[in-house]
Amino acid sequence: MNLLISLLMMVITLPVLQDAPDTPDVSPGDVDRLLERLEKSHGAIRLFSSPLTYRKDYDLEGDFETRLGEIAITITPTDRDVVLVFDRIIDASGHGTSRSEYHAFEGGWWIEMTPDRKRIVRRQISRPDEDLDPFKLGEGPFPLPLAQKADSVRRRFVASIGSVPDEPLFRGLKGVEVLHLIPRIGTTAHEDHDSIDLLFEGKGLLPVGVLVRHRNGDRTSVWLRTPSIHDDAEQFRKGRIQREISELQEKAVVEGWSIEVKSLPEKVSEMEADPS
Repeated sequence: MNLLISLLMMVITLPVLQDAPDTPDVSPGDVDRLLERLEKSHGAIRLFSSPLTYRKDYDLEGDFETRLGEIAITITPTDRDVVLVFDRIIDASGHGTSRSEYHAFEGGWWIEMTPDRKRIVRRQISRPDEDLDPFKLGEGPFPLPLAQKADSVRRRFVASIGSVPDEPLFRGLKGVEVLHLIPRIGTTAHEDHDSIDLLFEGKGLLPVGVLVRHRNGDRTSVWLRTPSIHDDAEQFRKGRIQREISELQEKAVVEGWSIEVKSLPEKVSEMEADPS
């Protein structure tokens, strides 16, 4: 879960970041056109899935970890539901462990299920009266470059056209478009992130990668290996990971799994905050 929240859960700074990728010679109009194309292209997406590879590089330890899994997302005008499963974990030595971890975002809660420990952790991400987009870049628990509004991106980031980052997960990618984002000072994203690179298919503009450079030197990269959009909602709900997590939720009730609930603290009213 900590790995997800760090991705996760993205400023104008001079000099330019030393590890930022070289950017082509483009005009601000090129950036605006890409943002508008992305908003228009993604606006009709309701059902999305992809197998993925997730890698976290730790700067201080000089170590990294890779996870293989799959994600399925349902997008509506008022809600976002996410199902995410990691099936295999590989350490820096290349040793792999087959141990499934299931994650879901629904109704303001991020849910983590570990079948081998018969344990569920429910973390409240937003309150009922709060409108949280779990994909919001630099703020949501799982930033994904889908359903982002062009104006919102401009307000919170300095955007430019980038090039494919020299990262292990992306070295085989060809013909992609890259949006390089630097969080503006004062935004939530600026607190933890130096920059974010979003990678999209050149033709359909479906997301294929995300790179987050954290202020502590760590890097988080995600490669969406085969992004797909779907039209049949009923068939989509019968997908492998959707079906598995539903069955596990029923099994957890029958077997009495351990459930840990971590709610957000209650809001303090204006009267309570100002005793005078």
